[in-house]
Amino acid sequence: MFAAASETYLWEGGSACGKSYRVRCMSGTNDGVDVPCKDGQTVTVRIVDMCPANSCKATIDLSNEAFDQIADPKEGIINIYFEEYVQN
Repeated sequence: MFAAASETYLWEGGSACGKSYRVRCMSGTNDGVDVPCKDGQTVTVRIVDMCPANSCKATIDLSNEAFDQIADPKEGIINIYFEEYVQN
């Protein structure tokens, strides 16, 4: 799964590129979806690009496929918990 990192928070001059993060949905951001998060589901994504600040107001912009693994796509924007994932 792929994602883009926020220019202002995670990108850090490109140092996040290629790193993997395990992401979990914590809550939704609107009242339109009763259950926005898929309970207990996580997805591991690799940062492949920078998300410019003017077009991305998030820490991590998930691909559609990655978002669908952890949340209802109708929610659109979610609050997440994430941590760097290092495969042994």
